[in-house]
Amino acid sequence: KEGHEKYSILFKKLSMKKSSECLVMCWNVWSILNENKLLNFLQILDDYSINIACVSETWFDSKNGTFTNNIKTSGFEIHHAYRENKRGGGTAILYKSELQIKEGDASTSQYTSFEYSYVILTIQAKRKLLICCIYRKQEVAFNEFYEELSCFTRNIECKCDILLMVGDFNVWVDVE
Repeated sequence: KEGHEKYSILFKKLSMKKSSECLVMCWNVWSILNENKLLNFLQILDDYSINIACVSETWFDSKNGTFTNNIKTSGFEIHHAYRENKRGGGTAILYKSELQIKEGDASTSQYTSFEYSYVILTIQAKRKLLICCIYRKQEVAFNEFYEELSCFTRNIECKCDILLMVGDFNVWVDVE
């Protein structure tokens, strides 16, 4: 929509049942610990009729607070990994409360190279779609990230029929 062209946002439509769709968004917000920025973010979710938003670099520092309460009052549930004693990072998955979602794990410390949150959404024919939001810590070598992500993927793939992994992988590709 007009006015949101400057944002790098990934959208994906998922078929839920014969007559319904679910719109999933992935976005590195570079912190939504500012009331105006959070309100703008929630307005974008509303403008685009987003059902699920996978968000990296939330900068949340607690499970519950003013910002998570504002998200919940706007019609979303939130499942997130937050940094308690460190600034930056964090992942969150916001989802409309009417969706058939089971919250999975969320961690900023289980792996040294990345943070994650995931949820499991029941879709067509009771199939389980695991949606995972990743934030790779850029100070950790890519090889370590690759190894840890491979291990993580092996551990979660048995929990679902379909795996959708999105986020900020902090990988740059030089094109000459």
